Amino acid sequence: MTLTIFKQIIFILDFAEENPRRVTFMFSKKSTEKEPQWDQTYEPLVKVILGKKGLKTKSASEVGKKKVDYFRGKDFKKFLLEGEDILKKKCSAALEDVLEGNVPESDKDIETLGNELIARGFCYKAVYKPLNPSSKSEDGSGAKPKKWPDRLGQSPNQSFDCEGFYVITYAGSSGMQHFLLGLMIAGVLLACMFPVWPMWAKVGVWYVSVIFLTLYFGLLI
Repeated sequence: MTLTIFKQIIFILDFAEENPRRVTFMFSKKSTEKEPQWDQTYEPLVKVILGKKGLKTKSASEVGKKKVDYFRGKDFKKFLLEGEDILKKKCSAALEDVLEGNVPESDKDIETLGNELIARGFCYKAVYKPLNPSSKSEDGSGAKPKKWPDRLGQSPNQSFDCEGFYVITYAGSSGMQHFLLGLMIAGVLLACMFPVWPMWAKVGVWYVSVIFLTLYFGLLI
């Protein structure tokens, strides 16, 4: 097994020596990709409404695309009308920009903030797109309405209203995701190369494992 690992390492080193440009491109591609620049005035508002104590969101299939997360306009309205304290504390810049520093008090205020989020690319308006468009409601007036649709499509009308559905496009910073991915790759490589570790490292891992398991089962018991 040790010989096989050494052969793989030698192969990787030879490949890097013969193809330096390809190796450089592979490792620099992600770092050169620019992350979207989110509006700093409204980003705190989006973080609040999508936080642990924020809006309820659900997943749905979007026509021609992958799974997306979305929220309802009525929940957005309820959250903003009831969250006066947190809005003043964390979203003062957005309130100053469109509501002169006041918290939203009417449907018009809610729609103003919603339109700003749409205009800045944090979300977009969607409509229910059933697989069977011929399905009728009890009164025969089109597709049966759903509280939480499982299939959406982008609406041609992107004006915010409190009865609509809004797909979330905000992804935040991906720096932490890249960091965790790097740790995962490093962990896998270290595990694969365990047979060639020096003896002191193997003994150290053994002691750490014994201590961890002792504490873990000690707390359980």
